Amino acid sequence: MSRQSKFLKHVRRNGAAAVITTITGTVCPHIAAVGVTYSKEWHRNNPATADCNGTGLIDRTPTNKNIKAFFIPSAMIGSSNVPDNMKKEIGEKVNYDYLMIGVLDADSDVYLDITGYVVNKTYVTFDSSKFRIRNTYPLGITSEIGQASLLVKDDQL
Repeated sequence: MSRQSKFLKHVRRNGAAAVITTITGTVCPHIAAVGVTYSKEWHRNNPATADCNGTGLIDRTPTNKNIKAFFIPSAMIGSSNVPDNMKKEIGEKVNYDYLMIGVLDADSDVYLDITGYVVNKTYVTFDSSKFRIRNTYPLGITSEIGQASLLVKDDQL
């Protein structure tokens, strides 16, 4: 049994249930015109175009995926096994942010690689709160056994 298989067995048995939501849609025309930042002025000057209401997407479609993972409050992290760049980011956070470790797709029972998930188009619902994925780091020294992701609470979701 590989290290990843052993680790995911623990996630399957002991991980907490959560939902990861990916939002897709048509990119708002203001992004091409003025960049990523929402521009009310651009939308006022172009009333014929659809308004994304600051999301950057028109016709938003959420897709939910049931997951299992370990969720650790960032204030509890102090292990020497955590990379320095991750510790620095955790140190900048407040105590309601979480470290999400070992994401397992609960429906298909396989490892879920969330490296490509876009920060502004993905969020995790855990313990009745919604969190943005800030950064994702590989776990394991010699091989990839999973991932650890920094979650930032977002009350605007």
